[in-house]
Amino acid sequence: MADVTALLAEADAAYHSSNWDGALESYTKALEADPTSAVACRRRADVLAIRGRFADVLEAYFRLIDILESQDDLDGALEVAHWVMNLKPDSDQARMKMIFAYHKKGDLKEVVRQSRELARLYIDLGQGDQSIALLQQAQKADPDNLEIGLELAEMYVSHGHIQDGANQ
Repeated sequence: MADVTALLAEADAAYHSSNWDGALESYTKALEADPTSAVACRRRADVLAIRGRFADVLEAYFRLIDILESQDDLDGALEVAHWVMNLKPDSDQARMKMIFAYHKKGDLKEVVRQSRELARLYIDLGQGDQSIALLQQAQKADPDNLEIGLELAEMYVSHGHIQDGANQ
């Protein structure tokens, strides 16, 4: 296994001399040597952004979120998820990552808020069944929240589940 510290130093030197290909190669090697290196992943994403590789940046950010979550750095994972949302506001994957992190943090208010926003996104994308499933999960998390119940009832009725809507 290559020395991650040495690979990061090599990558940083290439980065600071604007040798983007060399930096990308060394950050990639560092990440291969230590797949849990948030530093290597973040810096690799930075170089990908400089190179204009938008899709690869998003992929790197999702990998970084996973790394940070595995290290219980939920605030860091949320920050990166917000970066993704700034780049791609309709990213349901980023919003799901946020819901997961807020749930893990025990922030029920944000879980519900993010779930409702994602449910609306699913509606806009014509994915009503996913919206219903998400709202059901949010209702389980906060059964006394009337707004979720009303939104869920509306979704049921609009998708032909009249009895379920009436039961809300």
